[in-house]
Amino acid sequence: MIGRLAHDCAADKDLAVVVCDLTGVLSMDDISRRLAAAFSDLNHSKVRTALVRALAAVAEGGLRAAGARVGIDLGQGVFRPVDSPPSQTLEALLALPPQAAARTGTRVLVVLDEFQAIADVRQADAVLRSQIQHHRDRVSYLFSGSEQGLLRGLFSERAAPLYGQAERFELGPLPAPVATDYVAEQFASTGRAAGPALGPIVHAAGGHPQRLNLLAHHLWNLVAAGGEADDDAWQQAYDTALAYVRPELLAVWNGIGGNHRKALRLIAWGEPLFGAAAHRLGLGGGSAAAARDVLEQRSVVDERGTIIDPLLASWIRHEHPSP
Repeated sequence: MIGRLAHDCAADKDLAVVVCDLTGVLSMDDISRRLAAAFSDLNHSKVRTALVRALAAVAEGGLRAAGARVGIDLGQGVFRPVDSPPSQTLEALLALPPQAAARTGTRVLVVLDEFQAIADVRQADAVLRSQIQHHRDRVSYLFSGSEQGLLRGLFSERAAPLYGQAERFELGPLPAPVATDYVAEQFASTGRAAGPALGPIVHAAGGHPQRLNLLAHHLWNLVAAGGEADDDAWQQAYDTALAYVRPELLAVWNGIGGNHRKALRLIAWGEPLFGAAAHRLGLGGGSAAAARDVLEQRSVVDERGTIIDPLLASWIRHEHPSP
């Protein structure tokens, strides 16, 4: 979705979209490095030129401040003196989008993807808040991420610096008609047809975009050019996809506590967390509530208590009988 937004805006030229991927950042220097790279990769030439020139000024200022002393090269020409706090460099980089917007007359949208990663960087959210709260006239920000619980916590906890600073948009699962048309079009574009397997693919994916592509990919590999998938091909593709993601699912399963696994088993089988089935598993009411909260925070289940990954739910049902 973000890629499509950036593509359309690059064609219209009315909005410059800077996409900064924060996956795995562990320090403010990491964030600064990613921002500088995102500014340099911007596909809006006018705004990119303004940003790169402003970036060069920041780099020159850092080099001058360092003098003959040892400094840290963050890449993209950004140099931080050793005795300069990382927050100062990050603040300087965050100040560049409004400068570029003012010089070019083009609004800038800064997308901070996998934004929940900054939860591991002390005071990063406070530094961001101190800067971006003054940019509303010329710069907009989009915070996105795959860890829903962590991402939500950065904006919903009253003690957090970013509390109340963003409006939340719930995308929800892909609607079945959209998923159906997408898979059918992708198969047709390569001279193949999903045939009777199309419905099962969409149902098994449950509106999860990545799982939809994964299942369709394994089915496509079993269909010859000019051919059509059948029920046998679909079953083989589904089994292959489950085997492919099994290490990932095991990591999720083994990375949580016993009560969490009990709660997941109940949810996978459509059983309530408080009832006879939970009692048979030895899961008390307080433990069930605590397990649900942890699973939601870790983005294993959503706010409605549904397992986000449909393949995880299917794997649990395959490995563990109904409680």
